[in-house]
Amino acid sequence: MNKILLSVIVNTYPPKAKYLKNTIEGLLNQTFNFFEVIIINDGFDKETEEIVNTYSKNIPITYNYRKNDAYVSRSRNIGAKLANANNLVFIDNDIILNPYALETYYNHLKDEKNLSLWGKYGNLKDEFSEVTCENILDDRLVFFVNDEAKEYLENFNDYSPFALKVFFVATSANFAISKELFLKAGGFNEAYRGWGHEDINFGYKLYKQSAKFKFIKESWGVHLPHERKGLFYDKKLISKNEKRLNLFLGEEYSKYLLLDDDLIIKEHEKLISLDPRIEDISNKILINYLLQKKSTEKIDNYCQKHKIKWKLIINDENFEDVLIEKL
Repeated sequence: MNKILLSVIVNTYPPKAKYLKNTIEGLLNQTFNFFEVIIINDGFDKETEEIVNTYSKNIPITYNYRKNDAYVSRSRNIGAKLANANNLVFIDNDIILNPYALETYYNHLKDEKNLSLWGKYGNLKDEFSEVTCENILDDRLVFFVNDEAKEYLENFNDYSPFALKVFFVATSANFAISKELFLKAGGFNEAYRGWGHEDINFGYKLYKQSAKFKFIKESWGVHLPHERKGLFYDKKLISKNEKRLNLFLGEEYSKYLLLDDDLIIKEHEKLISLDPRIEDISNKILINYLLQKKSTEKIDNYCQKHKIKWKLIINDENFEDVLIEKL
């Protein structure tokens, strides 16, 4: 049996069982063989169990399941506790890693414990069935942060509100970290339930631990398009997560209240120019920040320049929120 140098933690839940086979096939296709797989199922289903039993003959797999509760943070934390290796790789079960991903992750982590590595992932295909382990290297992928944005964000100024670089880096579908650093940061916050925001919270905790962030282009993976249904994608849960994250990050706002508004606005505009897909959330963050500084004139000027309008609303959970609309 090979020595275990990486623990690959895969979180899944029953509605996405059909994608798990592709994820495991991608792991079997790796150039690096010194790893174990830990599959954490948020729920129990026969299909996942059968897949685990089939592939356990070819690869060391630890399988853990519980009653469905939609706490993905809990799944990742359980996986970390079960890990035998000193270095962890986290992927969702709708990710197929390219054959060199694990080898690349390990080569970066083996000599650096205060480092978090963030792999690219994306898909230009409309149907997941078009992408397989056999043709994965032939597919052209689109990633959530392009190379120009990557270079900019890695050198992002720390004076921006709550270190926006973490917001874009900390997407937890494909990343690697030492177990020591993961535990030092306290793992994922299990208060977050359902989709989203728990990874941003975790990324910010890493930032507060002075962890290094590095984009790893060579550890890219294909993201398999899938339906978003079930408790995990419940809109009320997602709304609560957003509010919880805003409160968490809001504690950091006070550190930036004496900074020049124009400087902050300039940083936001630069980010949007690098990746227009984050325009809506970036504008929302900026307006929330300027509201705390009572800089309404700056908000009006910014909105006029970018042809947007905003208003305060009370959402379904009775939380005050900012609504952004295009003119």
